[in-house]
Amino acid sequence: MSFQFHEAFPRVQMKTDAKAALRGNWLTAIAVTILYGIFSYLGSYAILKMMLPGISMQTFLLNNQELFTDFQQQMPAMAENPQVMGLVALVSLIVGVLLSGIFQIAFNMWSLAVAERDEENTGLGAFFGFFAYGINGALLFIWMNLWLFIWMLPFFVAFTLLVFLAGDGSSVLFGLGMVLGMLGLAAVAIWKSIQYSMAFFALADDPDLGVRRALRLSIERTEGQIGQLLLMYLSFFGWMILTSIVPPVQLYVTPYMNVSFANAWRFLRPGGIDGRLVKEAEPVPAAQPVASPGPQDLPADPVPPEDRTGLPSDPPGQDWEGPVDKEER
Repeated sequence: MSFQFHEAFPRVQMKTDAKAALRGNWLTAIAVTILYGIFSYLGSYAILKMMLPGISMQTFLLNNQELFTDFQQQMPAMAENPQVMGLVALVSLIVGVLLSGIFQIAFNMWSLAVAERDEENTGLGAFFGFFAYGINGALLFIWMNLWLFIWMLPFFVAFTLLVFLAGDGSSVLFGLGMVLGMLGLAAVAIWKSIQYSMAFFALADDPDLGVRRALRLSIERTEGQIGQLLLMYLSFFGWMILTSIVPPVQLYVTPYMNVSFANAWRFLRPGGIDGRLVKEAEPVPAAQPVASPGPQDLPADPVPPEDRTGLPSDPPGQDWEGPVDKEER
């Protein structure tokens, strides 16, 4: 099936191509998603085990009510030992950073390999090999979340001052201030999260890039595309609701969504869909004077360059019927 697009950001084609790229790779995709779930659960269980030594894996996974009761019973003892709580918080942060960063870089490298039909790097063995770049992923996770915290810090300070100045918090101005502050915080969090959303793909594309350059590159390449990326995220909103109702659906949605955004990065990165980040540093050869070709020497170009995305689902030449007026774009 072929597609014809005349869009600045062809998100429908990116998602369609992601599904096409995943054909033949679904077993690995499901295994990778299950590994992600195991990593998340084990990390959470390890943290909880420090707080509630008597908790069992079965209770952690299946019995939320018993878990909540045990936690309530331990709260007074934990409140009397702030040093222990501080240690738990520190360990939680370290575990969260390591697991999130290591898995995210490996998952994004695998997703890029799938999107680019790089069959040598789409197997489960290749995915485990990508863990070698886990330190880079953990450092990027720290750097990215540090900047997110800096951007949101003024709102936290404003909330603190508002609570301090408002006394009991019963005034209309207090309520209005809280609502406006929450809306502002949400807007900044969404904006910066989308700006930073391509950083892990940039680092996956070139692990030698460095975390600071990867974040900066994400900001540069998403400029002018925040709205389009937000619409792309919202297009998965129905799937997110379905996964909360039927959790196994996540085995399909998670790889589908990540490969779709891998296509978004391929479209936005320097050099476009056919470029690689490492080509940024390649020297540009000096131009050689050549004779101007005649009309008979020019190759056929059925699709205007500005309309070509380079995705494998781009149409063959005969599908294009001519240029489109600006009003139709």
